[in-house]
Amino acid sequence: MSLRSPIRDLGCVVAIFTFLLCAQFSANAQVATADVLGAVTDSSGAAVSGATVTLTNQGTGVSTVAKSNGAGDFVFNLLIPGHYVVSVQAQGFKKFVVSDINLAAGDRLRADAKLQPGSVQETVEVSAAPPLLETDSSSVSSVVTEQSVQDLPLNGRNFINLVQLQ
Repeated sequence: MSLRSPIRDLGCVVAIFTFLLCAQFSANAQVATADVLGAVTDSSGAAVSGATVTLTNQGTGVSTVAKSNGAGDFVFNLLIPGHYVVSVQAQGFKKFVVSDINLAAGDRLRADAKLQPGSVQETVEVSAAPPLLETDSSSVSSVVTEQSVQDLPLNGRNFINLVQLQ
């Protein structure tokens, strides 16, 4: 006749509880979306509130519209990576357009608009250039593309070696 030890049962319960506790936490380090934010100002640097900011995905043609707040700020969150166009319109100002913004996963891109006085029919177009330093976020990230993995000069293309290279 075999009797079960209460200490052994307690060890099993603790092991199961520990496994369940660890299993509920997910890895939140990977981000699959991007953000675009900015400020709308006039030629003197004063904030323009109530300006209509339109963000258009060039690949899908989907547009999202926001209004600048009292400080002239606007934010577009949870955007899928791709190429975008930002246009800003306000009464009494020329239309401001930033074309070909390339967003990658995890980007937080700033697209500030400095509006010039004039009619809405006139447009000021700015070609997007990547900023030298991202001042809106302190995170450091890099996008690992499929081509980068395929070009690894390693036997078996171990992804851990690619992360070490990054």
